[in-house]
Amino acid sequence: LHKCKNGATCFNKKEGYHCVCVNGWEGIHCEINKDDCVDALCEAGSTCVDHLAKYTCECPAGRIGLFCHMEDPCLLNPCRVGSVCEPDTSSGKYTCECPKGYTGDDCSDDINECNQGHAVCYNGGTCVNTPGSFHCECPPGYTDWHCQTHVNQCSANPCLNSGTCLDYGTRFKCVCMSGFHGERCELHCPPGYEGENCERRQFVECSMTDCLNGGVCSKGSCRCPPGFTGDRCEKKSDPCKYHNCPQNAICIPTSNGATYKCECKLGFYGHDCKLEMNECASNPCQHGGICTDHLNGYVCSCSTGYTGEQCQTNIDDCLHHPCLHGGTCIDGINSYSCHCALPYDGDRCQYE
Repeated sequence: LHKCKNGATCFNKKEGYHCVCVNGWEGIHCEINKDDCVDALCEAGSTCVDHLAKYTCECPAGRIGLFCHMEDPCLLNPCRVGSVCEPDTSSGKYTCECPKGYTGDDCSDDINECNQGHAVCYNGGTCVNTPGSFHCECPPGYTDWHCQTHVNQCSANPCLNSGTCLDYGTRFKCVCMSGFHGERCELHCPPGYEGENCERRQFVECSMTDCLNGGVCSKGSCRCPPGFTGDRCEKKSDPCKYHNCPQNAICIPTSNGATYKCECKLGFYGHDCKLEMNECASNPCQHGGICTDHLNGYVCSCSTGYTGEQCQTNIDDCLHHPCLHGGTCIDGINSYSCHCALPYDGDRCQYE
């Protein structure tokens, strides 16, 4: 029997046999693993590792490639902090594996999630882009990352004095117990009043000595005389509060405060104050001025040479001293004349 090993092929010869080894083996009987590192192409500084019919080069730090013949491009830290640099052992180039929220060759470009539709803010939340991420600014009444969780506005028990809290999503309302009011039922009603807004008077029984200003106690409450009001008739009433005066009249309380009278506003007269006075009827404009009637007044358009509210003033035409060389100015109506000193003459004493 032949002694060829490791898959070798045996050939008969006159003197015996011959073993033809498969790749990677050598020796008379192909019993020796051939050292492929003898002729290996591994670069200096690398370590050759022999395998069956092949070898590999284990590269030192900073070298890559099949034969450790290329410099590791990741040594220069080309990728942004937080990303992973992956060298290509075939081409000697690199790629950056970016963390979430970044993109670009070196992972330095921030992804705006708010513009790309990656970020969704619900219930009116506003998307705000941040480096590598985003967040939602939630409106009142909502919380969590996407503003999806409703905040119970009543969870903090904001209503005081046993008030009942009603949650309205983004706000709350307090229903107050009788005798309290305010946004949180924190205010007490003034004495004698009750209700959610202190709008109801409390019923207080009276005696004859409780009623003031001539009020009479009847069936447990005070009946007030004209001009007074209140639980004890302690307040003066305003008779004009519910007056029935015409539109162009004003209400005036009488001296006892119990009743009122209506007086026409200036510029009106008549039983129901509907008639408008003609202020021009008395011809108030003097010296030919034209009167124009207005509500509760008039305006005078004065003739030339006059001024004033009623055109009563003659305009002084000598005011600007028109006469020259010491001439004396004599004012007229919309005119003047000059009394010239010798030897001057002319309308303004301008000639010698």
